[in-house]
Amino acid sequence: MIYSSFEFVALLGFVGILLQYTSQAARKWVLLLFSAVFVCWSGLVTTIVLCLVISLIWAVLSLARRYSERSQLITACGIGLLVGNLFMWKYWGWVASLASLSLDGWETSFFISHQLPIGISFYTLQGIAYLIDNTRGETKPISFTEFVLFQSLFAQLIAGPIVRHNELIPQVHALPRAQERDVLKGSELFILGLFKKMVLADRVAQVIDPIFAAPEQFDPVTLWMAILLYSVQIWGDFSGYMDMGRGAALICGIYLPKNFYAPYLAHSPSEFWRRWHITLGRWLRDYVYFPMGGSRGSAWRTIINLMATMLLCGFWHGAAWNFVIWGAYHGLLLTLHRVARLFVRLPKPMAIGVTFIFVVFGWLIFRVENLETLGSILTSFLDAGAYRTLFSAPIDIRCIAALALALAIQAGETAFPLLGKMWLELRLEARATVAGLLLFAAIYYRGTAAPFIYFAF
Repeated sequence: MIYSSFEFVALLGFVGILLQYTSQAARKWVLLLFSAVFVCWSGLVTTIVLCLVISLIWAVLSLARRYSERSQLITACGIGLLVGNLFMWKYWGWVASLASLSLDGWETSFFISHQLPIGISFYTLQGIAYLIDNTRGETKPISFTEFVLFQSLFAQLIAGPIVRHNELIPQVHALPRAQERDVLKGSELFILGLFKKMVLADRVAQVIDPIFAAPEQFDPVTLWMAILLYSVQIWGDFSGYMDMGRGAALICGIYLPKNFYAPYLAHSPSEFWRRWHITLGRWLRDYVYFPMGGSRGSAWRTIINLMATMLLCGFWHGAAWNFVIWGAYHGLLLTLHRVARLFVRLPKPMAIGVTFIFVVFGWLIFRVENLETLGSILTSFLDAGAYRTLFSAPIDIRCIAALALALAIQAGETAFPLLGKMWLELRLEARATVAGLLLFAAIYYRGTAAPFIYFAF
């Protein structure tokens, strides 16, 4: 069940009304049942794996509290099992093929023949963070029901955000009725996300998918246009999903953290990662980069920590060399920026432009199906004669419009304190009209429905 489906919207409306007329204790069970239906709709394998992961984490927590003197060892074993489970589902087939291992065994064929359980990369990281925080003494005892909701809440289960215990569990524990302003804001946020996904991302996909399917048939100018448009697609797709999830949660009275904040207006690679997939970047910082030493050691040690963290980030995204290279590329960008800022300071508009160009080039590495395709595209870029149509080719209005709209929305995010205040001061009728127009555009101008990109991760 995806957020843009009629089934989800209808069920969300029913649950939102039900939550308004039930007691606090009953509201937890309503949300739990809704989340269970949401998970079961995703398939039997996804449901079973999630239940096993939740049971494993709860068992580790119980054992760690019972045998406190061995809590670190118990937690380490639990984390090892979680990582091993993720590895077998997501990476074993790829690693085995690289090592030329036999793929005929039952233990291999089982994991390869079944589709990757939806959301496993996200709720595994969330569970690992909870176990580590528990070992650090940062968590409080909670009921099993509250923990299950923390790990499986419908609004952040499949593709994040990756929430911390102190962001969600207190809300799950209290769970007051959603206020009118929350329901209104949640509905507006959901419609905005629907617009990003169906009008921007899905329509852009129709233009660029044929180009990436046969890049050798297109000139470098067209390929650059496709890369620019893919940067719009992946932002609209992923941030649109986040907006819909956060909006749905608000309708149910729960606030989830932002996962995007105008990433294409970042003026440095490090700021980009504070604006793009914010909760993943925060997880990598707190549970990988800082424990390795962060930037507290020598310059070389800092570079090693950065590269290792970003390699893990790339590998987390998928079992393919292009994701590993993409992670290494961003690690290199972060390293070069740390060095370059010691010698030169660009004006902010120029810094934003330079950062955007490097990020867009990184999306090429992220998007290609294999290294052969990447090599073919890069080779075509080096053919100077192929750019002879650069100024004579007709301007693709779709490319300009999509990019301009994406940047305009992100510019609005940076001015949110002012625009948000102005928006709240508008009459309800005016806000409803704007939301209605966005909804109309999302339905009438939608592209061919495409799966959410991050569902694959």
